[in-house]
Amino acid sequence: MKYEVEIKDEEEFLSKIEDLKLVYDSGIDDIIFMKVVQNLHNGLARFGDRNEFDLKGWVVFFNKYHIKITVKQLEHVFKYLLKYYPSVLSNPKGDIFKQLMPKNIKNDELGSFLFEKIALKGMAT
Repeated sequence: MKYEVEIKDEEEFLSKIEDLKLVYDSGIDDIIFMKVVQNLHNGLARFGDRNEFDLKGWVVFFNKYHIKITVKQLEHVFKYLLKYYPSVLSNPKGDIFKQLMPKNIKNDELGSFLFEKIALKGMAT
């Protein structure tokens, strides 16, 4: 299996590192970050359905799946996803966050988050 990291330029690279540092400093490591991304679609009955909650609602949602995260931590993760992965999450109503990633995504299709996995893992060492 081969993954590639796509970053437009040095400015985006440095920006992602700085933003991931905020995510990491809030208490989110690579494992929790990936659990959040991989579980955004939990509980959906049909392919076209989307989860949509405010931050507190998302915390309750993730807790149901044994992902312990606070509102502040989730705020950092969602801010990062909105900035760099607008096809994963949207913020259509101000305080409401809507999952956009398809329900049928496989773990090996998460190669687009390889940079985040590496950076967050590196911050932990």
